[in-house]
Amino acid sequence: MVRFKNRYLLIEILYEAPQESAALRALQPVVENLSTRELSKLVREAIQENFGDYGAGVTNTGLQVKYFNPLTGLGIIRAPRDHFRLVWAALTFMRKVHNRPCVIRVIHTSGTIRSAQSRAIAYDRDQLLRLAQQHLCEQATQSNVAELTAASEQAISALDH
Repeated sequence: MVRFKNRYLLIEILYEAPQESAALRALQPVVENLSTRELSKLVREAIQENFGDYGAGVTNTGLQVKYFNPLTGLGIIRAPRDHFRLVWAALTFMRKVHNRPCVIRVIHTSGTIRSAQSRAIAYDRDQLLRLAQQHLCEQATQSNVAELTAASEQAISALDH
């Protein structure tokens, strides 16, 4: 029996801040209501648009969004090992999510879900602290950062293969 080998991409979606001055625009990770299902659909559409039927065909079976946190914009995407660079390129080419300009960064790639989980937990904790300190999100205040971090850690740790 042949085992399917995967890579896990830890991604971050950064939206442009809606400000009048282009010089003052900053990238912020706070995302609208974007679910894992919608993100998966957007990634598949980006692959189809950029790489056609070939790209859609080779990534169709192994592509899955395992986790996405709309507050921090952090997600874990599983992709086939032989074609994870194609998924990475499609993510890089995505410039809008829900008609809002954004940048998608791949923060980390790993061969196991455990490695991606540990990196995601650490990065998510840092992002929540940064959001609370800079007052970029009303949901992430100094008082409930520990609560949000615990909930995020629990959701990430609950991922299975």
